[in-house]
Amino acid sequence: MTDHPTLPDLDDLIAEVDRRCSSAYLATGDQPDWIELLKAGTSIAAELQALGDDLVQEYVEHSRSHGQSWAAIGEALGVFARRPSSASCRRAGLRARRAFLRAAHSDDPYEKGRSAAPQ
Repeated sequence: MTDHPTLPDLDDLIAEVDRRCSSAYLATGDQPDWIELLKAGTSIAAELQALGDDLVQEYVEHSRSHGQSWAAIGEALGVFARRPSSASCRRAGLRARRAFLRAAHSDDPYEKGRSAAPQ
């Protein structure tokens, strides 16, 4: 059996917030600066979301390059060709829709590859 690294759980992420925001804890033992901790947690969440978007986009691109249709990819992602206000589109995850749309427009030089995007 192959050992696979596990994804971080909530306790791991909280520990990372604490590590990144050690100045939020006062030496006097008073309440921590919850706003600074919130900012650090939000930053980590954004990093994880971006990584998740990249993961989905990677497989969308592979699916397309191996002949899968946009309809099949959209269905797999829970994205349907309906009005944005329809119930099914609202239920579809925002990150999945963003990755799908980015990949669908990959002929655009800014979206074609991560290295082509302006910094």
